[in-house]
Amino acid sequence: MKLLEPSPERRRQLREEGTTPRGLLRRWAYLVYAVLKFLVVAAVASLSYIFLFGLVIELGLLTGDAAAIVFIIGFIPLGKLFYAWCFPIQY
Repeated sequence: MKLLEPSPERRRQLREEGTTPRGLLRRWAYLVYAVLKFLVVAAVASLSYIFLFGLVIELGLLTGDAAAIVFIIGFIPLGKLFYAWCFPIQY
């Protein structure tokens, strides 16, 4: 899977100009951006999910095994939303 997918404009520019030091620097900058975005969004999403679910348990809406099952199953839509927002990153 390609984490960095060039946009059509970027593909055309690469065909016309080739690979230059400035182009390589731009590619590295976008790679750093992709990694930072991944880490920040992963931390924010997981912490907010844990705090939100802690509030649900504290209010007594779910308890015991049902709370554990819903917590684990809840990571599926959270992961899909996280993936949709982070990937693909176009440079």
